Amino acid sequence: MTHWRDHDPLKLAQVVVFLALAALLPAPAALAGSSADEIKNCPDQNWCSYHRTVDTAWRHSPLSQVNTTNVKQLRAAWIFQPGDPRMGLHSTPLVIDGYMYVSTNPSTVWKLNATTGERIWAYVPKLDEAIVSRSFFAHTRGLAVGDGRVYMGLADGRLAALDEGTGKVIWERQIVSSKKDTAGFSGAATFVNSNLLVMGQNGGEYPVEGKIFGINPKTGDIKWIFYTTGRDDPKALATWKGDSWRYGGGGSWQPGSVDYENNQILIGVGNPNPDYDYCGDKCLDPNADGWRPGGNLYTSSTVALDLNTGKLNWYFQEARPIPTTTTRPRESTSCSRTRRVESSCCIPGRTGSTTCTTGRRANPSTSIRT
Repeated sequence: MTHWRDHDPLKLAQVVVFLALAALLPAPAALAGSSADEIKNCPDQNWCSYHRTVDTAWRHSPLSQVNTTNVKQLRAAWIFQPGDPRMGLHSTPLVIDGYMYVSTNPSTVWKLNATTGERIWAYVPKLDEAIVSRSFFAHTRGLAVGDGRVYMGLADGRLAALDEGTGKVIWERQIVSSKKDTAGFSGAATFVNSNLLVMGQNGGEYPVEGKIFGINPKTGDIKWIFYTTGRDDPKALATWKGDSWRYGGGGSWQPGSVDYENNQILIGVGNPNPDYDYCGDKCLDPNADGWRPGGNLYTSSTVALDLNTGKLNWYFQEARPIPTTTTRPRESTSCSRTRRVESSCCIPGRTGSTTCTTGRRANPSTSIRT
C-alpha cells in the first residue's frame, strides 16, 4: 500500500468541496460508533451507509439545522484534494461520529476529520493495472463500515477490510476472478450485521456470469453466492437461449436494502449482456435468433434474497426484453414468487406481508399473504 503523500503533486488536481455548517459536525469520538447495532439504528448525526440507513434507501438526513431558510448561507468549510482525478468522484462519503470515510477512484479510501478536513489515514492499494486499464468500471461508488472495520471492494476483484482506527488491512480476499472476467467491484457493500456483508460484482456489459456474494465480515470468507443469470435454477435458465446465461452479465453494483423483519435483502440486478440484441419481434422466445433471446432472468430485476442462504425469495423484473414491433403490455407477468405460486406477481407490503396475484391481470381476490 502506498501513502497519499507518495503521489505526484501535479496530479492533485481534483478538488472536492464539502459544504457544511460546522456546528452540525460533532467532535470526533475516541472510538467511532460503528457497532452492528449502531449501523442498523443509525444515529441522526451520522451517515452510516450508502443510503444513510441500511434498511431504507431514502438517502435522507433527519437533521434540521440546515433548512430552506438558511441553506443559502452555506459556505465551504474546508476543501479536500484526493489526488488522481481519474473519472471524477462517484462515491457517497460516510460519516461516523465526526469522522468521514470517502472512497476515490479507482479504489482508494480516505479517513478525514469531518469538522476540519484533516487527513487521518489513506489506503491506496496496489492494483493490477492490466485489469484497471481495460475496465470501464475502474471507479468506486462507495464503501461500508461496521464493527470497527471499513469494507472496500476493489476494481480488480478483491475485497478488503481495513481497521477503522488505523487504516491497516485486517483481511483481503480475491472474490471475483477479474483477470479472467475483467469485472470487479465498484459499488458499496451492505453491512447487514456482525455475521454478514453483502456485495455484488459489476460488469453487466461484460460476457460474465453475474454474482451477489454473502461474506463473513470478520474473515472475508464467502458464505453464499446468488447467480444473477440463473445457474442451478431451471425456471430462470429456461429464459435464456442455450448457454447464453453463462455470459449473460447481470452485474449488481448498487448496495441493497435490508428487510430485517423478513430476514431478506432487496437488491437490484443490472442489464444483461450484450446490452442490445437483434431478436426483433420474437425477443421473448428463447429459441429465437439472437445472442440472448428470452426473458433473461434475473437481470434488470429487483431480487429479495434470504440472509442466511442467499436463496431467492421473490423477484420483480422491471425491464423485460420488449419485441421491437409491439408495444409494452399494460399488465406485466414478469414478477414471480419462487415458492407456492407459479406465473404470478408478488409485491411486498409495508408490514412484511406479500400479496401475490395470479394470471395475466391483477386480481385482488386471488392473493396470498406470507
